[in-house]
Amino acid sequence: MLDNLKKYFEITSPDQIKKDWDAVTKYDQVNIPKVDYFLREQKSRHKGDVLLWLDDIRNPFLSNYKYQYPHLKMYHDMYFNNYRKCQIVWVQNYNQFEAWIYENGLPEDISFDHDLADEHYTPPKYWNDYQASKEYQDKQNYQEKTGMNCAKFLINYCMDYNKRLPGFFCHSANPVGKDNILGLLNNFKNGK
Repeated sequence: MLDNLKKYFEITSPDQIKKDWDAVTKYDQVNIPKVDYFLREQKSRHKGDVLLWLDDIRNPFLSNYKYQYPHLKMYHDMYFNNYRKCQIVWVQNYNQFEAWIYENGLPEDISFDHDLADEHYTPPKYWNDYQASKEYQDKQNYQEKTGMNCAKFLINYCMDYNKRLPGFFCHSANPVGKDNILGLLNNFKNGK
């Protein structure tokens, strides 16, 4: 039965699936999940592995970053050596991150930056003192959303759609922000 259902989603157009789904929703009291969710998941499975690169400044397609981050180099190598179908998608802020996931489903991996706007950057006088940097950052009330907000969105998305957490990395130069993001994601992954 599952093979037939899989084949149906593979060979049937999204418009026809929507029509078929709508025709039977009157028999479904819950009506969740929506057909759009299934279509998005189907679409994401056909594009191969995706590294979603979240960063406001660092362009993942420039070679100086490719060699600085091993997970980024791995995706470049897979793409150029045709090991398997993959792509790198660059999003620069929370809104793009959220929109991409809602449109495409979860990627295979995500690499997070913490500071996504000028207001997030810690003044240089705190750079060599982790504790002072942490105290400074904890006092801030940012208007723009950070990579930490993206990590929180990701967790909520995984819980709402009963999905496993994708692979994750944090390439942020902000050590406090990096620790916060990795701590949150690892705690969720380990069920804490």
